[in-house]
Amino acid sequence: ADEDIHVAVRHVRKATGADKVHVVAHCMGAAMLSLSLLEPPKHPTHGTPEQLAQSLDRIVMSQVTPTFMLSPTNVARAHIFQWLRYYTPMGRYEFTPQDRQPYDDIIDQLFALVPYPAADFPRENPSCPPWKRTPWVLTRHRMDALYGQTFKLTNMQDQVLAHIDDFFGPMSLTSLAEVIRYGRNRLVSRSDSTGPANRPSNHPAHIAAMFGGHPVLTLHSEDNGLVDPCTMAMTVAHFQA
Repeated sequence: ADEDIHVAVRHVRKATGADKVHVVAHCMGAAMLSLSLLEPPKHPTHGTPEQLAQSLDRIVMSQVTPTFMLSPTNVARAHIFQWLRYYTPMGRYEFTPQDRQPYDDIIDQLFALVPYPAADFPRENPSCPPWKRTPWVLTRHRMDALYGQTFKLTNMQDQVLAHIDDFFGPMSLTSLAEVIRYGRNRLVSRSDSTGPANRPSNHPAHIAAMFGGHPVLTLHSEDNGLVDPCTMAMTVAHFQA
């Protein structure tokens, strides 16, 4: 939020000669864009929120917006992971651990209890041929424990499932703790903010001021395991403040 988005926008402007650029941001990218526009940077070397806003034209945010509501199941997951990070020696949360530790087995058994559609069971546990293995199942459960049901199994080919963790890679539990905090506060804001009253991004007028000069499109699917669709109404209310 402090560096990459500013640098990327500046590079596109320089390469194209355009005064302003359009941005399409999805999920965590939308959260980081919001943070870039609404919170003062820790290290303002690469630019301020006001300078970034002047460089943007149209904005598309998919799934996540400055204010959002996690789905009920993800709120429960957030509390579980907040507890888990204090009681496991995990430095990284890997979707496919290369060097498995004893706590990995405990975690995977816990995630195996998460309910899935009954139609998924034969695909995850094939009986024919009897020697067929589905190592992607553990990866899927680990991803869905964080994000909600990430994809529908009926839409995925075996070749994609075999490499599904390549799309996500390892995740730091520190980063995960930030996402948990976003979900509990229903707000994208800095971890070093001293309280809701001191967060610029907490004030609807500030959100409206920073986004108000841009045509903004937000996309929210009703069939979404991560963010509740009521996020759209929350976002419209803040943008129209």
